[in-house]
Amino acid sequence: MILLKSKAAWSEQRQVWRLDIQFQDASGASKRTFIVIPGAEPHKSRGAAEATRAAKEFAKGIGGLYAAFLDKNGATKRPKPVAKPTASPMKVRKGANPTVAWLLDRCLEHPEIWGPVKHPANYISGVRKLNAIVGDRMVSEFEPPNGRALVMEVVKTLRAEGHSDGYVRKIAGQLRQALGAAIGQAITEPITHPENGTLLINDMPTFPPLPKSKGRTATLDRAQDEIVFSVITERLKQAAREERAYAVKHGKEHELGIGAVGRVEIDGAAVWLNSRRYSSTQWRIFADYIRFLLETGCRRSEGLSVGNHSIRYREVTDDDGNVTERRPVLFLPGEVTKNGDDRTINLTPRLQELMKVWQATAKPHTFKIGARTITREKAWFPLVKSQVEGMWSHVRADVKRVHAVDLSAISPHLLRHTHATRMSERGMSGKPLQDHLGHRDARTTQIYDHAQQVDNSARFYKRNVSS
Repeated sequence: MILLKSKAAWSEQRQVWRLDIQFQDASGASKRTFIVIPGAEPHKSRGAAEATRAAKEFAKGIGGLYAAFLDKNGATKRPKPVAKPTASPMKVRKGANPTVAWLLDRCLEHPEIWGPVKHPANYISGVRKLNAIVGDRMVSEFEPPNGRALVMEVVKTLRAEGHSDGYVRKIAGQLRQALGAAIGQAITEPITHPENGTLLINDMPTFPPLPKSKGRTATLDRAQDEIVFSVITERLKQAAREERAYAVKHGKEHELGIGAVGRVEIDGAAVWLNSRRYSSTQWRIFADYIRFLLETGCRRSEGLSVGNHSIRYREVTDDDGNVTERRPVLFLPGEVTKNGDDRTINLTPRLQELMKVWQATAKPHTFKIGARTITREKAWFPLVKSQVEGMWSHVRADVKRVHAVDLSAISPHLLRHTHATRMSERGMSGKPLQDHLGHRDARTTQIYDHAQQVDNSARFYKRNVSS
C-alpha cells in the first residue's frame, strides 16, 4: 500500500481529527477512505502532526489504531479496529521471487534511496510509471547480461509514449536507484528476499547512455498568439451566452445582462451548465493572466501572486537631480519567487493600461506555493494552479480542433520562454536579461542568447550564402 495524499481537519462537532486518505493498493488501483483519530488533542500543530503520523501508520497497516471509517458526508460507516499485520501488506508468494513492484514498494519506505527531492510526489509518480511497464517482472530477471534488454524495454516504452529525453532519464534513473537498493547502494542494508534474506540481484545491469534534456524551450510565434487569444475569447463568449440563457430560464439577473436568447438555447443551457467547469468571469481572468505572463515573463506562481500590492514607483530624474517622472514597476517579493530573491519588472505601456483595469477588478485570493499558503487582499488573477492547467488544456484542444495547430509542447510555464526569447530578439542579453527573468545562474539565461545567435546565423546564411 502506498500513501498518495492525506489531509487532516479538526471536527468541532465530533471533537476528533478527521483524515481524508488517498492511497494505492497492491494492485495499483487508487483508493480513498476517511478515518477519525479519537483522543488526539485539538492543538493545531501537535494534533495535526499526530493525525498525519496516524495516516502514515494506517497506510502501512501498522499502529493498532481504532479508526471509525466515515463516508464522504462524515457519517460513521463501520467502526472497527485496524489490526496490526504480522507481515508486509504486499506479500510475496511462498517460494516465488519478488517482483519489481514489490521492490519499489519497499524503496518507498526509504526516501534516502531517491536522493534529495522537494516532494515525495516527484518519485511516487515515477514508481507508478515503472510499475505499469515492468512491475510484474521478477527482480532477478534484471541480472546481467539479460537485464540490459529489460532496461531497454523501459526506455523504448517511454519514448514510444512521447516523453522527453529528460523524463526518460529520470525514470531510468529511478529504476537504477531501486535496483541499487537491492545490492546495498544508498542504503545501510540492502533490500533482501523477505523469506530467506538472500540478495534479490547480485550485480547491476548495464544502463544505456541517455541524452541529456535539451531544455523545454518551445515558444509561441505571433500568429499562434492570435489563435490562442481568439480561442480563449470564444470560450468566454460561449460561457456568457449560456449563463444568460440560464438566467432567463430561472428568472435570475446576471451580471452581464440578459440578451435575446431562443428557447433551444435556454433548454440546452442547463445541460451545459451542469457539465461545465469554468465561468465567463474565470475565462476573462485567464485571458488577462496569459497576457500578463507573455508581457512580463513571470513564472506561473509569480503571476498568481500579483495584485494591487505589487505596484511600486520608480522616480526618473534629469541631469539636475529633479524628479521628472514616476514610472510604475512590478515588485515581486522573495516569498513568491523561485530563488527567494526580490525582483522588480518594468512595465510596458500596454501593460500599464491593462493594469488600471486589473486594479479596479481585483479580488481577495488564497493560493499555495509549495507547502506555503499565501493570501492577497487585492489579487489580479484569482485562479489556482489546477484551474490554469485545466483551462489551458481546453485551449490546446480547441486550437487543434479549430485551427489544426498542435500546441502540445506549449504549457503556461513555457510562455515565460516565449517572453525571454522575444526580449533576446529585441537586444536584451547578459546580466539585464538574467535580472529581468530572475535567474540565479547565468547559464540558464545563456540558453536564450545562444538560441538567438543560432537564429541570426541562420538568417545571415540564408541571406548572403545560400542565395
